[in-house]
Amino acid sequence: MTGASLRYALLFVCWLSALVTLVVFLESWFALTRRSRLSVLRSSGTYGVVSVLVPLRGAGEVSRRTLESILEQSYPFIELLLIYNEDDGRHTSLAREFRAMHSHVPIQQIPVSFPLESDIDRIRALDHAQPSVQGSWILVLDSDVLLEQFAVESALEFAGTEDLAAVALSPGVECRSLLQKLLQEDTKCFESQ
Repeated sequence: MTGASLRYALLFVCWLSALVTLVVFLESWFALTRRSRLSVLRSSGTYGVVSVLVPLRGAGEVSRRTLESILEQSYPFIELLLIYNEDDGRHTSLAREFRAMHSHVPIQQIPVSFPLESDIDRIRALDHAQPSVQGSWILVLDSDVLLEQFAVESALEFAGTEDLAAVALSPGVECRSLLQKLLQEDTKCFESQ
């Protein structure tokens, strides 16, 4: 009888640990909101939509890499607002190309009638795009900034755990060679993908 009792006790402990694991998993994904409704609590849904505003200027290939880094974010609830000078043909076609892509990220085109060369012009363009923003968070990127894949999600999780209303991302330098790594000793250097 001792062997059978030991087997049943071990089986009971295994079932109990499986049940505890299931409860912890379900608790981490779901919770009751203040309105007593069940809602998903994964990091992507908790923080709402992030509106990413990008005033397009400079080289088209650099802007393309910036936009691709936004589309490759791990955080799925992003809307992208592309602000461009309607007289600039390369940025107009780039905005149309990205808008035509079948992506999980909704993309809006915001044409402006003035060039986006100076800081004042970019601020005017951002002000022009403000009424189109639908997100709870706003991320403004220059068209030569590349985001790491988890940048938006990490920033939102940090803001949520610290109960912050605003977060600023710290820029780093993309190093493509050993020489660049050596020259950028005082700056955060990350590997190119």
